[in-house]
Amino acid sequence: MARYECKMTVRRVNPATNKHEHSIISSTELVPGDVVLVPNKCLLPCDLVLLSGQCIVNESMLTGESVPVVKNCLLPVKDVYDPLVPDLSKKHTLYSGTKVI
Repeated sequence: MARYECKMTVRRVNPATNKHEHSIISSTELVPGDVVLVPNKCLLPCDLVLLSGQCIVNESMLTGESVPVVKNCLLPVKDVYDPLVPDLSKKHTLYSGTKVI
């Protein structure tokens, strides 16, 4: 995928007030640890871990399969996320370049 940039809604701690705030930033400004809102029908600019809810994505550009894939949120008490173990992490990972349906 060529360089792709879009606007993302991110939740970060404001250092001045020490409170969480929502802001809209460019996807090029995302850093590890950011919590972002995944909008409907968007092309994902980066790999993300789904922390809440459920998501249906089209991964055909990565896998070649035309069947949409359901992604479930990571359950903090039950699941352990390790990106180096694909069998454990793939059901919670939204991959860069995939489209949210």
